[in-house]
Amino acid sequence: MPLFVESPSLVSDAIDGATLLDGHPGVRTDACSDIVVLRTLPASQTTAVLSGGGSGHEPAHAGFVGGGMLAGAVCGGVFAAPASAQAVRALSQLGRDAVLVAKNYTGDRLSFGRALERFAAVSGRAARLVVVADDCALPHARTAATGRRGLAGAVLVYKVAGEAARRGATVAAVAALAEEVARRVGTVGVAVRAASCGAGSGHPRRAGLCDRKALRRRRAGEAAGRHDCGARSLSDTRLESTPRATWSC
Repeated sequence: MPLFVESPSLVSDAIDGATLLDGHPGVRTDACSDIVVLRTLPASQTTAVLSGGGSGHEPAHAGFVGGGMLAGAVCGGVFAAPASAQAVRALSQLGRDAVLVAKNYTGDRLSFGRALERFAAVSGRAARLVVVADDCALPHARTAATGRRGLAGAVLVYKVAGEAARRGATVAAVAALAEEVARRVGTVGVAVRAASCGAGSGHPRRAGLCDRKALRRRRAGEAAGRHDCGARSLSDTRLESTPRATWSC
């Protein structure tokens, strides 16, 4: 599979490209910090919802910045958590109380948690962290130490929290809604082959799967929970596992 060669400006170039799309006339970028924020927020909106994480998962994260969605996105390097300083810059530019939605990855949680502490201390505004852990990829016994990873279910959290914020909900109300959606959502991913970082040699992070599909492969090329073959068996297993993993943990 052909790969793009990563350049030092890869992330900022991707962000700039996203803002040129017809659906993004109301956003602006900060090339120095690799962040994207809305140009304006309604005067009645007292809370801003932000998220972010490693790049390489486009349209995440900048693609979800818009009215009734994210007010800002913080983009790290390819498969790498952003720095807390980036998040602080985005929070400061929006100038609102904030709910920061983090996917359950150690780097993201550490970076965003520290950013909220710094932002609250400097600005005096209220700030809340909501962690999304919707991955149903592995049995609970294998995720007990770190918790489930955060995956595509975060988009539903963005929408509900972002719309509540747009309608003028307080930071506490927005955070409570986000936490409720995060608790109820579950995601099972399927991939045909492993991901590649695009940097260095360009080799995939893990061996290719040939004619087998990796059921429940997780973000950033992590190991799959199991391998399976056939669309019907994959669909059956996904439908069976998602409700059980979501509502029983």
